[in-house]
Amino acid sequence: MKPINALLLTAGITSFSTLLVADSGYAVSTPQAPTFRPGEKIKENQLPAGYAKAASYQLKDSWDIYGTVDYIYWEWLQSAASNISLPASGILSSALGGTNVPAITSGYASGFQLGMGFNMKGMDNWNFYTQYTYYKNSGSRKVYVDLSQGNPGISGYLDASGYVNIQWDNLDVLVSRPFYFGTRLLANFTTGIKALWISNENNTSGYVDYIYTLNGNNSYIKGDYSRNLNLSSWNLGPKFGFESNWLLGMGFKAISNIAVSLMYSQSNGSNNSTFVGEIDNSASAAATKVSNPKNWCEDIKSLVPMVEAYMGIGWGSYLMNDEYHVDLSAGYDFTAIRLTRATADFRNINLMGLNIRFRFDF
Repeated sequence: MKPINALLLTAGITSFSTLLVADSGYAVSTPQAPTFRPGEKIKENQLPAGYAKAASYQLKDSWDIYGTVDYIYWEWLQSAASNISLPASGILSSALGGTNVPAITSGYASGFQLGMGFNMKGMDNWNFYTQYTYYKNSGSRKVYVDLSQGNPGISGYLDASGYVNIQWDNLDVLVSRPFYFGTRLLANFTTGIKALWISNENNTSGYVDYIYTLNGNNSYIKGDYSRNLNLSSWNLGPKFGFESNWLLGMGFKAISNIAVSLMYSQSNGSNNSTFVGEIDNSASAAATKVSNPKNWCEDIKSLVPMVEAYMGIGWGSYLMNDEYHVDLSAGYDFTAIRLTRATADFRNINLMGLNIRFRFDF
């Protein structure tokens, strides 16, 4: 009978203790929800409602540091900067205005992006991230143009070649907080600073032989010409972005990102046009040699908007008992920036193309 009395006494004490805890206002502990791996899909009721739980990858015995390497293969589209400039001196201004000269096509070129970041556990899992982008593209073309254009009063030709070039250096310094927007949707708001350096160049050279006959009188221009147009600009301003990862299962995800920037821009450049040859505007005019001096455009200041977008698909997984995490993704980049109207030859830059990223958390 003794063991039975002891059990009854223990049960009574436990029930009395439960009543005391309830009466004191302290909550009775309940079983914890199943654990989950941050950054991967979750089950219902694993997170409390009304709180955006952080989705930063959390590793065992790690420094919470991650690095990214991107291979980019972009096309450069900038119509004005891709033209072969024609000489428009004197009598050529109207005659060559309608001449159809093929533009220089630069096509696609490779570049890279390098990034480094870390997760700040003590600051609600905010992330600090910085990324550098390097991209350079160029193109050249040689053209021969018949200037007669079906007009019996005009004869001659234009033999020209052109070269265009762009160099793009970009640095982003950002803070962000990946969080759960749903059981299968991760979101990430980013904010920070964008610094951008752009260098543009357009070189054209050629020989023109143009004769215009009117009422038996000939006007002509013959000679060599060249034009060197270059512009460099630096841009600095705030950047805001939104990123979303749609978790598809088995580590796969669909990615959609967009970011906007508004930057203070300052540009400097030069426009050097030269013609050396003979110009005769009437039957009695003498031959002339012309050389135009260099014209500078300095300290052009403005505010320039920029939009960046990305769509792709990725895969990620924890490794080595959650000590590491890897991410692979591939998608398409879209970038558009509008430079100041004061530099008409180098505005409205569009970059687009493939982006392949590898990320490693350790």
